[in-house]
Amino acid sequence: MRLERSVTSQEGKVINLKQQGGVGRLQRGVLALILILGIALTVSSLRDGVRLGREADVLRVWEMSQYTLDHMNPYSPTLSLLKERFGDPRGPDRAKLKDNRIWSVKNSTDWNASTPGIKPEFGPVDATYPPGAALLFAGTIGLIPETLVYPVWSIVVLVSLFLVARLLAPTLSGRPGDNWSSIITCLALFLVWPPTQHAIVVGQFSIPTLAALLGGIALGSKRPYLAGILFSLALIKPSLSLPILLYPLIKGWWKTLSVVFLSQLALLIFSGLWFMENPLQLVSQWLSIGSYFLQGAYTIQEVLNRMGWENTTKGILVSFGIVGALGSLALLRSKLHPHLVLGVLAYAAILWMYHERYDFVLLLVPLVTTLHALLVTKGNDYLLRLIPILLFVILGAALTETIYSSSAPAASLTRWAGRFSLILLVMYHVRDITKRRDGEVMYTGTAQL
Repeated sequence: MRLERSVTSQEGKVINLKQQGGVGRLQRGVLALILILGIALTVSSLRDGVRLGREADVLRVWEMSQYTLDHMNPYSPTLSLLKERFGDPRGPDRAKLKDNRIWSVKNSTDWNASTPGIKPEFGPVDATYPPGAALLFAGTIGLIPETLVYPVWSIVVLVSLFLVARLLAPTLSGRPGDNWSSIITCLALFLVWPPTQHAIVVGQFSIPTLAALLGGIALGSKRPYLAGILFSLALIKPSLSLPILLYPLIKGWWKTLSVVFLSQLALLIFSGLWFMENPLQLVSQWLSIGSYFLQGAYTIQEVLNRMGWENTTKGILVSFGIVGALGSLALLRSKLHPHLVLGVLAYAAILWMYHERYDFVLLLVPLVTTLHALLVTKGNDYLLRLIPILLFVILGAALTETIYSSSAPAASLTRWAGRFSLILLVMYHVRDITKRRDGEVMYTGTAQL
């Protein structure tokens, strides 16, 4: 098992070849055990997801789609119920999110079969996706029979995870093109990353969103229009994808961005025609609903909620300040390997607002670049490169269901360790790409497993 290390300049020159180490350090037996563990976890997650029934996120979206298919605005009744129960989301008398942890409109508000605008068989829906996404969901997920929604979507999620592994594998191995040993290594590691399993359990959209973002970045300079479609699809989860869209902006991919803008504009206009309402009013209702769903740990939103700054100008400035600061660093280091730059934006996307654990799949990108840096290093530097990997392990432990949901002192301590680990990982990544030379693209090498 051998990995050659080199530094590739922008001019294509290769420097400092043939250092031993790398992916080959992961012996096949260890990799096989990790893969078996990941598969076992996935089987368990799929079983648990089936048991969730309509509590699974994808089934909640399916319910929302039934409103959309009947041309019923899903946002208006949901917003009315939330305001009636918790008050206005903004202003001095707004609902305080540190005192009100809202996870479901159906279980947190007072409604009945005669509530205006409600389909009694479904109840109020968690309409937390934008109007354009509502149309896309209605034309896809909404047309699937209820009993098949979770199985079909699970296949989509697992295929998306494979695509993520395939797109990130060359960065791990340092070898362009398909490398099955690196793909399997990535897939094994991704399956044991706790947010991946949480996304599978609840049938979330985070993994397909990540696949679309990585695909858009891979195709942006070659097939700009297809890249634009992928980026536009990723906007079903704008809280994840908006900071990442700084990348095509930094690169000046104007054709790609024009596709994103025009497709989103078309969806917005069509949503107004579909619901026979002002599309801007639909967006306003959607944003207002989202203002109630800002719980979750390990992001700046947790701090803002504690300080009582949620849904205030100060809170918004803090959130956008994080995106602006890390986005500026991405701009300054835009000539580095795309996944190194994307890693900075991934941290920005995670930190800037509320996320549940499944959204932390976005950190698979900096996890891969950090692991690659470890695998091509030896000596004293190897121990230094090992530190961020250990921080990922601590953060992963804090994101497990056992730790995240427990009130035990040890679990609380682990959660705090996870918070500090995330901060240190951001600092590490910022330092790492800041000290790289302008012409340096990425450590590269070839690995044989």
